[in-house]
Amino acid sequence: MEMRAASARRALVPNAMQVVSKKLPLVGSFFLAFSIVPFFLTSHLDWYFHDLSRIAQVVLVLLMSFCSFRVPRRISNKFVVISLLLLSGVVGAGRWGAIESLHFMALIGCAWIWFCRLRERPEPQLPSLLFGLSALYLVLVLLPRWMAFASEVFVFYPSDFFSGFENPRFFGHWVTLTLPLMVHVVLREADKTREILRHALWVVVAMWVAFAIASGTRGSWLALGLVTMALPMVGPAGAQLARGTIVAAVCGLVIYLLMFLVVPFLMQGSVALVGVERLSEGAQLSRRDELWSLSLKGIAAQPFLGAGPMMFAATNNGVGAHPHNVILQLAYEWGLPLTILLVYVVFWAGLRQLSVCRQHGNPLRAALLASITGGLIQAQLDGILVMPFSQTLFALLCAWLGSLTPRDQYLEMDRGFAVRALCCACAIALGILCLPELQDLRKWETATLDEMGASQFLPRFWVQGVIPADSQSRLLTGQ
Repeated sequence: MEMRAASARRALVPNAMQVVSKKLPLVGSFFLAFSIVPFFLTSHLDWYFHDLSRIAQVVLVLLMSFCSFRVPRRISNKFVVISLLLLSGVVGAGRWGAIESLHFMALIGCAWIWFCRLRERPEPQLPSLLFGLSALYLVLVLLPRWMAFASEVFVFYPSDFFSGFENPRFFGHWVTLTLPLMVHVVLREADKTREILRHALWVVVAMWVAFAIASGTRGSWLALGLVTMALPMVGPAGAQLARGTIVAAVCGLVIYLLMFLVVPFLMQGSVALVGVERLSEGAQLSRRDELWSLSLKGIAAQPFLGAGPMMFAATNNGVGAHPHNVILQLAYEWGLPLTILLVYVVFWAGLRQLSVCRQHGNPLRAALLASITGGLIQAQLDGILVMPFSQTLFALLCAWLGSLTPRDQYLEMDRGFAVRALCCACAIALGILCLPELQDLRKWETATLDEMGASQFLPRFWVQGVIPADSQSRLLTGQ
């Protein structure tokens, strides 16, 4: 009897694991951990959130490589072959070039795993999870800091207000990629929840917009404005989402004026309209024209193969470690042929998704397409596809949108071992290549900043994104 009971207990363990694996939103849970853990570690490790997010990104790819999924075998093989070809072309690019290339392929591989996993096992909780993550940051970080500002504990400076983000623009990236989905959640729950809860959801979205205005992120304002105007082209679902976004924007502006104009004036006799004052700058480029000019000169010098992955960060131009334009960045570092190919693929995929949205009228698909389009628009003005948090979120949104397409049941499937092995190898190789900096990252960043005589960090892979002069010489020799 005891042996029979023991064997029964042993049998319960795998059964319980199978139940958990089926019920647990694996993709959402891993992304939630990737988002939250760096916030808690920042204060304890005295590291920048950007750096911890980058490390978490590599760990995420490593963990996702152990995730089981099924994928068409011929597609899996093509993915691995293309990945290896891309990696073989940068063998002589030096350590930093290899880091960028491996990071690029690891992120694509992670998105591919998410795509396969979500297509096999959809996670309907994902929109609510992203909404909850935004609400959590709003309640635990933004509102307490605003209350401290309103009670005159400190003066409002956008660069210091958004805890966890080294630049307020990075918070704007988050808003660009999540606002359409948050509006979608509110519209979806409109007929399912009580009136008080529905109003509470609208308040969360409006406050999200209010803090986006306070951040002064003009790129987010422009991207979301253009997306909202284009949404009616998607069909009835897009028109409804556009109306919801306009309501959220108007309410957000009202809340912004109350929080940063009325309340500060009543309590302090002053106002803090730093964010909206950015409108007075109009179409000023904030020295982006210098970065774009430098990019065009580099493209003209090496149009076919480019200067090499991450080589724009080796220019030490004093303005930015990337061109603040994803197309120019690709052309400068990877060459015009690959850039033209990628632009064509993205344009073709966007038109295909637009056609599918118009045919089926799926509100979730419309919201995802709006978020991705907003991210691509903003990528022409800043580094939304360079910073680790927004980069990973963008990859998740792309995988999620692709997973909504029904799979062909007649294709030969396999477990994707080749893709998973490639992701695992990329993550491990990244960890090894980053060891010189990881030994004392904060000290290395400070010393490098002093060596270059710069006044502030210019983020790229690390928060100190400029490749130091000694590393540049090693890159040129392939060491």
